[in-house]
Amino acid sequence: MDRALLTAEEVSAQLFGGKKSTESIWRDVRNNHIPYVRIGRRVFFDADVIRDWIGAQSMANVKENTRGL
Repeated sequence: MDRALLTAEEVSAQLFGGKKSTESIWRDVRNNHIPYVRIGRRVFFDADVIRDWIGAQSMANVKENTRGL
């Protein structure tokens, strides 16, 4: 089964619609805030895993914003 591995630039453009900069993505990698795959010295992102991660982040924000209502 082939998995779609993306670069930080592709993640920014394809999954965030350019609304999250590549610098921000690299900062998230350094801080272990975003799931990534290291192959040798290169860093890639599994498109399916990132989509799931984005969904989980969105749900966490909804839960946080509706707490106490």
